[in-house]
Amino acid sequence: MPTSDELKAKGNACFQSGDYSGAVSAFTEAISIDPTNHVLYSNRSGSYASMKNYDAALADAEKCVSLKPDWSKGYSRLSAAHFGKTKYDEAIQAAEEGLKKDPDNAQLRSALADARAAKSAPKPQVSRKKRRKDARVYA
Repeated sequence: MPTSDELKAKGNACFQSGDYSGAVSAFTEAISIDPTNHVLYSNRSGSYASMKNYDAALADAEKCVSLKPDWSKGYSRLSAAHFGKTKYDEAIQAAEEGLKKDPDNAQLRSALADARAAKSAPKPQVSRKKRRKDARVYA
């Protein structure tokens, strides 16, 4: 039976090659062996986010932060998951919390800037004709 470190390495290799599903599988198996390893939840969160499964990414990011609240990368994962769910206020809050732990973290600074920009971006307008068409489809 492989160790959690071997499964982590396998998950990282899958992630690097773009096999996010394989990465999730490897990290899940590693978590079953070592359920208190915050890095495994972080890596699986990143894999889920790459698959646009932001609910699962958020759950793993939250678990990562609960296991290791002083680790800034967990907040980066948390911010990314909220961003993917278009929860920009929560993404901002997570990035700011991470920056309290690691003020010079470039990834968190970038996440904060992206979330602030997305929050302040104008909402796309839907034409009246499109709204009428959509109403007929769902009526």
